[in-house]
Order: sequence, then C-alpha cells, then structure tokens
Amino acid sequence: MELINALDAFCKRNSLSNFELYQRFSKEKINAARWDAGFIERELKRNNPNDIKKILVCGPPVMNETFDRAL
Repeated sequence: MELINALDAFCKRNSLSNFELYQRFSKEKINAARWDAGFIERELKRNNPNDIKKILVCGPPVMNETFDRAL
C-alpha cells in the first residue's frame, strides 16, 4: 500500500495522468460504493478506451472475478 500511495503522490506531484488510484476500504468507510459491473463501466467510460493499456486490481477473489466478468 505504501508503494501504491507513493506512486499516486508522484503522479499528482508531476501532473501525470497515466495512473489513477481508487481505494475502497469497507471497514474504514472509505469509498463505500460497491464495486460492481456498473461502477466499473462508469469509471472506464470516463477515459478513452483506446488509452487504457492496463488495469491492476488488488482485492479479494470476488472483486477480481467482478472485474474479469465486467471486462
């Protein structure tokens, strides 16, 4: 998590737009929205699909499966 936060801070500090960090910690009530297929679709539509080269997902197996099915 420390490395991901450092990458996010670096990109913001240098005005780089090739990395976006979305965090969801349900127990800590950070971004309580459920990450379902609708959420994934809405977030991806914010970008040009041709510009997206890679999506990294770190979460429980059910979340990874949701991304697999949605994509």
